[in-house]
Amino acid sequence: MPNNQTASEEELQVFRIHGNKLERVLKTVVYRKYTRHGPPTLLVNEEGVEPGDWQWEDRFCSVIAVTGSKTNGVFNWVKVSSAQSTKPDTARNASTEVLPAVVFRWTGEHYEARNDEKEAYFFRED
Repeated sequence: MPNNQTASEEELQVFRIHGNKLERVLKTVVYRKYTRHGPPTLLVNEEGVEPGDWQWEDRFCSVIAVTGSKTNGVFNWVKVSSAQSTKPDTARNASTEVLPAVVFRWTGEHYEARNDEKEAYFFRED
């Protein structure tokens, strides 16, 4: 079985019409998946690595909701995320981890995360 790694990511982007222009006011990652399948046969035979140790998946999934609070007269949004892993060492300890919530507040021009929101890991906009 060949060694195979894949990664995918989905973003939520929110736009507004301002004057005669379309402007993006929010961009955030809401789903990420990393998968690894199959060890190199040589590695399994020579180092005693179990194939199950090389077949796992990490997932990060989010829900975004409008809050009751406002900043600059516009409702704040909150993103709550969870992470799941099927890695043998991780899965034994905890199947799902709830990550700290991220609050998006209106700056007057766009939504901004005021606490540490992790940027896109696999794809970056230069």
